Amino acid sequence: MIHQFKFKTMSIFFVILAGISITTCAKSDKNTFAGIEMVLVPTGKVPSFYIGKYELTQKQYQDVMEVNPSEFKNQKNPVENVSWYDAIEFCNKLSIKAGFKPYYNIDKNNIDTENKLEFDKFKWLVTINKEANGFRLPLSEEWEYAARAGTATKYYWGDSDDIAVIDKYAFYVKNAYIKNAGKDRTVGMKKPNAWGVYDIAGNVAEWCFDLNPVLFEFQKKLGNSNSKFDKDLLNSLYFRILRGGSWYSEVNDLESGKLSGQHPYKYTINDRSGTVGIRLAKNL
Repeated sequence: MIHQFKFKTMSIFFVILAGISITTCAKSDKNTFAGIEMVLVPTGKVPSFYIGKYELTQKQYQDVMEVNPSEFKNQKNPVENVSWYDAIEFCNKLSIKAGFKPYYNIDKNNIDTENKLEFDKFKWLVTINKEANGFRLPLSEEWEYAARAGTATKYYWGDSDDIAVIDKYAFYVKNAYIKNAGKDRTVGMKKPNAWGVYDIAGNVAEWCFDLNPVLFEFQKKLGNSNSKFDKDLLNSLYFRILRGGSWYSEVNDLESGKLSGQHPYKYTINDRSGTVGIRLAKNL
């Protein structure tokens, strides 16, 4: 279960090596782009793509956005307290800084007519440039494929729920919240999965690009309904997917196949929380 915390500022995070500054170079070695270390995910259930090796740190976010919105300030911790829109903007700004073509078109003057949530303050229209080489958010299917790293078990380390085992791989409620209230969570401190991706379970939950799949299921069932109740239900399901669980999550939220933030613990695209950050992806 993910608990929601509301804060005032914005943020985002991406897989980058802690301590490495972001520069305006293109790629400097095989899997590093603009100073950001990434993992090449092999072709399989999804086409090959790059995913961040680490969650974006507060320093790396601040280097691009000139602000650190995180509730729990620590330059080596993952940035948090970021909305989905914050993440999209960060992707484009980092792409421009690196000399890449931005992956997203962000139209702040036209409303996303699909978003009918009354309490969403912003409803920017976001579309994609499929052939762009800029940074982006992973799709939910891509995220799970990269998280599993060839495994079919509950977690990428196996099926064990033993506290001593989990402690080696993830920051979650029992070793991060209970012990230190989520303050000391430096990226890359826990063991990675088989493909070398760190903190893909726990630490901070990670935004994906996709809309909530439950929305589409209900659209098929209720799409032609004239019932106000049915329409309100559909509108309430308009939110983006979170993956991975966080430092405030129970162990079941760390499962590779689990969608975080599901109803009633859902996050809309404007929501920000001290438990939510970003892991970036990139096309080949």
